[in-house]
Amino acid sequence: MLAAEVGAWTRREQVRVFGPAEVAQELPDDAETILDYDLELGACASYTAPDAKAGVHAMLLTFRTPLDALGVFARHTGGMTQRLSTTAAGYLEGPILHLYAGCFYLRIVPEQAAEAGAEQAQDLAAELGPRLPPLTERPRLTRVLPRGWRNPLRLDYKEVELFGEGEPAKALIADGELGEKTVQLVVMRAAADAQEARKYYEQMVTHFAEVSEVSRLPQLGEDAFVASHPSWGMCAGMLQDEFVAAALGAPTARDAQVLLRLLGIRIRTTRPLPTLANPGS
Repeated sequence: MLAAEVGAWTRREQVRVFGPAEVAQELPDDAETILDYDLELGACASYTAPDAKAGVHAMLLTFRTPLDALGVFARHTGGMTQRLSTTAAGYLEGPILHLYAGCFYLRIVPEQAAEAGAEQAQDLAAELGPRLPPLTERPRLTRVLPRGWRNPLRLDYKEVELFGEGEPAKALIADGELGEKTVQLVVMRAAADAQEARKYYEQMVTHFAEVSEVSRLPQLGEDAFVASHPSWGMCAGMLQDEFVAAALGAPTARDAQVLLRLLGIRIRTTRPLPTLANPGS
């Protein structure tokens, strides 16, 4: 995908391809972050344009899942200075451009600084971005989020200790506004089965019970609760199927409950359809 000719841009040299074992050598400043996710392959190349005074460096990382790519993409959103208008999942961090598409994470670093470098980065991204294979189906972990909570620029996928200290699990985190408050939805899908999910759910209940009073929410089933956390404010959590979910910092207990109800509906409606043992009979 880092072709020799990309629009008006010409690649300076051969593409450097590397695997997980070479990340520390190729990307020493980012190795720890990248290796926390399931990287399959990386590639780096530099480009120049006929009218450009300086070059641009492109790095393309391919991950096993879109969630892994999202996790690396999200590591820099805190420094976001400008959202890209050409794509829903791209932003500038100063002159450095970050783009997320399916299982791919693209970073473009211009040699020039400030606005001139940012313009070059966006120009090359406009050529490279469409070459990335589109995502055929979003991961179920993102599909269970309510509408309005799926903006890639407000998503994160990382380890959280909410489900038990000492053995953190990766969860999808979505930020959204309810009134004047920023609320977080945290959703984790157990890799093994519902029994593993129950273990994480019970550890989450224990976490809240250690710092606040936990009240059950029978309206959402046997495995749901609400609590007022000293740091996060009003929170609620639940277990459904192999998913463990929490709403953190809601304006009221009712708001937290409504968010979990929406999550529960999405979990049920995205369940895989049962397979027929003898389709032809």
